[in-house]
Amino acid sequence: MGWGHLQSGVIFGLGSSSVWGHLRSGVIFGLGSSSVWGHLRSGVIFSLGSSSVWGHLRSGVIFGLGSSSVWGHLQSGVIFSLGSSSVWGHLQSGVIFGLGSS
Repeated sequence: MGWGHLQSGVIFGLGSSSVWGHLRSGVIFGLGSSSVWGHLRSGVIFSLGSSSVWGHLRSGVIFGLGSSSVWGHLQSGVIFSLGSSSVWGHLQSGVIFGLGSS
């Protein structure tokens, strides 16, 4: 199961593929071997990977993530309905758990 722990701005141990990222000056970098990355600027996550996956944070909603219409709504610390694969997670004590069916 993909998971991560936020500690000192670091997201580590995300999945078996060792996807990880470090938040520094609003930049998420080094996400996976495919060099997926993004920059948070004015609530926008842009240039996420070569597939141009992006999203805009507006009223707690992440929408328009990729061509597969991956989206999610942050409500009470829960990210739900992320894509057709039912990727989801719950933020509790800085931990994201239950990400993905694996």
